[in-house]
Amino acid sequence: MAMDRRTNGLLALFALVLLGTLLRAAYIAPPFTFSDLIQIVLLSLLGFSALIGAAWTAHARAVVSADIERRELADALELTAVMVVDDCGVIRHWSRGCEELYGWSAHHAVGTRRVDLLCSRSRQSLKGLWSSLLREGRMTNEMVEYHRDGRQLIVHDNIKLLDRGDGRHEAVIAVTDVTEWRNAQDALRLSEARLATAVSVQGIFIYEIDLPSRRPIWTTPGEMFFGRPLEGLASPGPVDDHGPEHHAHMRKAIEAIEASGHDRVHFDFEFDHPRRGRRLAEGWARIIRDLDGRPLRLLGTHLDVTERRARERALGRGRARGDPRDRP
Repeated sequence: MAMDRRTNGLLALFALVLLGTLLRAAYIAPPFTFSDLIQIVLLSLLGFSALIGAAWTAHARAVVSADIERRELADALELTAVMVVDDCGVIRHWSRGCEELYGWSAHHAVGTRRVDLLCSRSRQSLKGLWSSLLREGRMTNEMVEYHRDGRQLIVHDNIKLLDRGDGRHEAVIAVTDVTEWRNAQDALRLSEARLATAVSVQGIFIYEIDLPSRRPIWTTPGEMFFGRPLEGLASPGPVDDHGPEHHAHMRKAIEAIEASGHDRVHFDFEFDHPRRGRRLAEGWARIIRDLDGRPLRLLGTHLDVTERRARERALGRGRARGDPRDRP
């Protein structure tokens, strides 16, 4: 900033000198005396010096601006987690971003093998990773490493190979911490697995329909509920068409919602199970709308309630007969 003010001041000074020279020369008229000639020579030298000075100042300003930009870029890179590792795995550069990410200072990290400092693990061996880098020139990789306090980190490496020119190589590695993202993915997979287990055990059938096209978006496997694989899952057609049996039950959900005028509906239906015969099911469905209130999707479930309804009917008959077992 101080250099920028100085260069602006010098430019202004040279401009004033050049302007004064031009004004002074305008008042010198022939015939020229010896003193006039001396003044013309001196004014010419002064004007030329002002032009040279202005050009030098502008050049210096450009150089200084470029140097400032380089320093700002270097500072930004230093704040990024970047390390340089040689072909023996020894850390040669350790940025401030790495210090913040791993908790180790550059004094402790530089000169230490990365695998020893961070207990690095990868799906591919470190030797195999280096061979791939020598072959490809750049690559990405995911590592499991450890913070200085013992916390596990999952990091994503963007790696570029540098040739030192003496038959040795180094790798510039930009590190991104993806621990939280991977943990969230693992938690989502676990939740999906638990949901799939619950659906399988309970025999619940879940589906989603795109209402504008009236086509199924996705469904859970139908073996537990219908007793057989569902047809037409690869390229499902509209549920209004005469297609698989499960389309007919989805169509009932749409018709029930349209008839009720509500966004939620509950209904009963029967279906044929290949091994268990005629079954009774409960259906629930709900419409999901966009911000303008237009119906977008229908989310529904089917639950086999044959045995539960039978128990309820038996309990009702027992209470009607006054069975002592049904009294409080």
